[in-house]
Amino acid sequence: MNVTKVLIINSNTKQKYIVDFSDEQLKELAKEIKTPSERAMVDYTAPSTTESLSTSNKYYISGDENSNYYQIDILKELITGLDRTKELQSMNDLYNDDNELLYNVIGYLVEEDNGNKGLFLYQLKKTNLVKDKGFWIFKKKAGSGNGSEVKVEQITDGFNLPVDDCLASLYKRKDETEGKVYKAKIYQAYLFDNVFDTLETQHKYVDRTLKRFSSSESQITIAKNKIKVSFTDIKKLKTKIYSDSHLTKTFETVK
Repeated sequence: MNVTKVLIINSNTKQKYIVDFSDEQLKELAKEIKTPSERAMVDYTAPSTTESLSTSNKYYISGDENSNYYQIDILKELITGLDRTKELQSMNDLYNDDNELLYNVIGYLVEEDNGNKGLFLYQLKKTNLVKDKGFWIFKKKAGSGNGSEVKVEQITDGFNLPVDDCLASLYKRKDETEGKVYKAKIYQAYLFDNVFDTLETQHKYVDRTLKRFSSSESQITIAKNKIKVSFTDIKKLKTKIYSDSHLTKTFETVK
């Protein structure tokens, strides 16, 4: 894993900072990051996925710039504009006036020689936070062979970088001719929706679909014999869909 940047992200506002690390530090960090398992991962767009997700917490989605998947849209926003993203200058920038940490996700940007990129997201939990603690720091003495010096460094506010239990990842191809531009992998489905508070976003996708169902000009066609479908009591239908996670998933993915 060739980690080139570390991001700290506010999942609600999508605001992010780059945490400054040297190339050597990034290499050492990459050795500690646990590669997430893709065992039992299912295709989110497959018709059987609603049932599959009752037993599997992992899924993947492939798409391009015009794909309508809320997961890809969320992750795209995090991986774009990194050249304009500011470096973190002070830990104070991460807290509100009540000294509460506003940033809850760490992102590791991985870049390949061919220009493809990947972003791996890990939740920054309360167990990662440190406050008013002393740490033993071991540093090698310059020009002293295997000798080392030890000092105690006091941390007022800080956090340990999470390196396991990956939340999600996004892979972005540079060359669109090689296949779908994006591939999102969600390793913890329910936690992902909770961390990014996706319910409102999902409902927006449902609303868009229902608008098409209610329009006489852009009705949705289903089945091989091209049956045109439309609904009249959209308000009642919307309430029913919102109350059922399976129906929400079905309607927000209609193309």
